[in-house]
Amino acid sequence: MMVTSSQGKRAATTTRTAISLLVCARFLGLLADQMSTFMLPVAMYTLTRDVTLSGIAFTVQWLPRVLAMPVLGVFVGRFPALRQFVLTDTTRAAVLLIVAAFPEPGVLLATSGLLTLLNGHAKITTESVFANRVASDLLSDAQSKLQGAQQLAMTTGPALGGVLLATPGLSGGVVVVAAVFVLGATITPVLARGIVLDRRVDDEQPAGPLGQLRTGAVATVRNRPLMQLMLLTILVNLIGGLALAGLPMIMVGNFGTDSSAVGLVAGAGSTASLATVVIVNPLTRRMEIGRIVAIAFALLAFSAPGMAWAPSEISFGIMYGIWSAGITVFTIWMRTRRLQLITDTQVGTTLGFFIAAILVATPISGGVLSAVGDRIDVQRLLLVVTCVVAGLIAPLAWAWWRGVRRPGDSVPHT
Repeated sequence: MMVTSSQGKRAATTTRTAISLLVCARFLGLLADQMSTFMLPVAMYTLTRDVTLSGIAFTVQWLPRVLAMPVLGVFVGRFPALRQFVLTDTTRAAVLLIVAAFPEPGVLLATSGLLTLLNGHAKITTESVFANRVASDLLSDAQSKLQGAQQLAMTTGPALGGVLLATPGLSGGVVVVAAVFVLGATITPVLARGIVLDRRVDDEQPAGPLGQLRTGAVATVRNRPLMQLMLLTILVNLIGGLALAGLPMIMVGNFGTDSSAVGLVAGAGSTASLATVVIVNPLTRRMEIGRIVAIAFALLAFSAPGMAWAPSEISFGIMYGIWSAGITVFTIWMRTRRLQLITDTQVGTTLGFFIAAILVATPISGGVLSAVGDRIDVQRLLLVVTCVVAGLIAPLAWAWWRGVRRPGDSVPHT
C-alpha cells in the first residue's frame, strides 16, 4: 500500500522563531496542566490511602479524554486555534476553583476527568497548528521544541505541585495553578503573532463532523505504517501508564516516603527527559530522527524491569529517569512520523483518532491497578506487564522496520 505523505504539500508558512514563540506561549498551559495532573491523584491517595480507589480515579481521570479525542480532533479543525487556546485555559482555571471550594474525593474524581479532557483539547490544537502551519522540513525541530517545553513543564510541574500540596495545601495550591492558566491565556495572543491562529486550523474540511470522523478512522486503519506506529505506542504507554498510576503507591506505600517525594521522583524523571531533549534537538538538525530511536528502545528495555526490581526510592528514581529519557526520544520520533503519514486534509480527524487510541493504554493501566493492585504488589505487577509487552512489541517493531524498508510502504527518510 502506498502511503500518501503530507510532506510535499505542506507550505512553509512560518519560521523557527515563530515556532519558538508559540511554544513559549503555550508553556504556562503545559506547566499548569502538569501541576494539576500531578496534584489531584496524589491528593486522592493521600486522603483515602486506598489503592483500588486510586486506580479507579486514575482511570476516570483519563477515560473522558480517550473517548472524546476523536470528536475533539474534528472540532479542533473547525474553529480558530487562538480562540480554543484561550477558552481551554480559562475553563481549566474555573474548574480548579471548584476544587478549591470543595476539596473532597468525589469532587477530585469528577474534576480530574474534565481537566484531562481539556488538556487533551489543548494538546491536539497545538499539534494541528504544527501540522497545518509548519513546513515539513521544520517538523522535527518543531516537535523537538514542543517536547522540550513539555519536559520542562513535567520537570517543574510535579515538583511545584508537591510543594503546593505541602504548603498551602490542596485548596490554596489549585488556586495558584488556576492563576497560571489565566496567565497562559493572556500571553498566548501576544507571543504567538508569528503564526496564523485566527483562522480555522484545517483550511479545507469538505465533510461534516460525522463524515470527518469516519474519514479519519478509515484513514488510520487502512494506513499500515500508521497502524503499526499506533500499536507500538499503545504497548509502550501500557508500561508508562502503570508506572505513573502506581507512583504514589510505590513511593508512599512501598518505600514509606511522603507525598512530596512523589513529586521529586516525577520531577527527576522529567529532568532526565529535558536533558535528553537538549541532546536530541541539535541532532535532529544533522541526522534523521529514525536513526536515533534505537537508543530509545534500548533505554526503555533496560529501565522498565529496573523500575519493577528497584529496592529503594533512590534506585527507583534512577530507573524512572532512564525510562523518561527513552520515552522522550520515542515520542519525538513517533510524533514526527505520524505527521508525515497523515494527509493535510485529514490532520484533525486522524490525529484525534490516533491520540485516542494510544491514550487508551492509560485508563487500562488504571483499571488493571484497581482490579489487582490490592492483591499484587505494584512493582511486581509492573514486572508482569513489562514481560507481556516485551513479548508483543518485538515482532511489531520488526514488522515496522521491514515495512518502511519496502518501497510501497516507506515513509520519507525513515
